[in-house]
Amino acid sequence: MDEQEKARQLIQASRTAATGHIKTIQTAPELTRELVRREVRGYILAKFHLTEADCTTDCFRELATISLSKSMRLSPELVKEFDLARSCDGVTSQTAKMVLLFMALQRDLDIQFEPMSTARAETLSDIGDLVWAALQAAKEPQNK
Repeated sequence: MDEQEKARQLIQASRTAATGHIKTIQTAPELTRELVRREVRGYILAKFHLTEADCTTDCFRELATISLSKSMRLSPELVKEFDLARSCDGVTSQTAKMVLLFMALQRDLDIQFEPMSTARAETLSDIGDLVWAALQAAKEPQNK
């Protein structure tokens, strides 16, 4: 099997795993904060193509860097030092990856985060709590 086919299989396996974590949240008979945290963690690891062994930290920013370094086959230190995808606004690949993850979570779970809440989320547990709060808010009747 060539490298391109291995990459395709890895991407498909990650998509399947991420979808499974979303379905678990959506179909849980009793949704708890811990279940949401666990499934969001699994979703992020799948989206970032990370294994538990890659998770030397719970820090979202650092895991984004580890994910980039793994996909580019560079050390995390080199990724931080030479991020080649800086836009004219100074957005790094790491920041873009983090923003895209938040967008995917909102889309996949049909939820909305409070605008500044994502900026304060530092850990995977924090993101799980954001999802939990958004799911709870989505259940509340709309006052119109």
